[in-house]
Amino acid sequence: MKFNFKFIPLFVLTAVLYGCPPTNTQSDLSKIQDNNMDFPELREQFYKGIYFKLSNLFQDDYNTEYVIQDDAQTMSIYDMDVKFSIEVFSNEEAQLIQYTFEEEIDPLNAVHDNYVFKRLETLEEGRASIKKASSSCKFPCVVQVIHGTSSIYGEASSYFMATVEADNQYYVIHLIGVEKHMGYLFDDFEVILASLRL
Repeated sequence: MKFNFKFIPLFVLTAVLYGCPPTNTQSDLSKIQDNNMDFPELREQFYKGIYFKLSNLFQDDYNTEYVIQDDAQTMSIYDMDVKFSIEVFSNEEAQLIQYTFEEEIDPLNAVHDNYVFKRLETLEEGRASIKKASSSCKFPCVVQVIHGTSSIYGEASSYFMATVEADNQYYVIHLIGVEKHMGYLFDDFEVILASLRL
């Protein structure tokens, strides 16, 4: 029987792919645990006029199902199912939203309250915390936490949400994850807000 040499590359590729153990097996959760339950290795990001710092555990995911603007930046820590998003509303868009409210409201709160309303519409048993001004952010900013499930069979999620007014634009920032795991990440959300700069 003659040996067919064209199968050698296939054997070598199989050995390389399946025979070698991964060099870094530490999970993203264990990296956070090793960093005193904080996101490790922050790196500066840029989105439509504003800079912020985000952990390098986040990877681009291009999922726009949970944001309003089609050109939002969305990222995830896939191991932990934690999502981050930032999107921007122009001053003109903010004014249009502002006019949909019957009562007098400034553009920052109009964008924020409209977004909270739309988020709650998508959730089963959705509930929102009291809206507060952020003490971490250098810009005018309001923060709120929303809880709920996206379906009757889904696991409850928490949506950390901030709306920031900077350079006559309105940025909406989210950190989203399973509710039972999100309690220890709120201070990381505040770190993101504190890092915002033009």
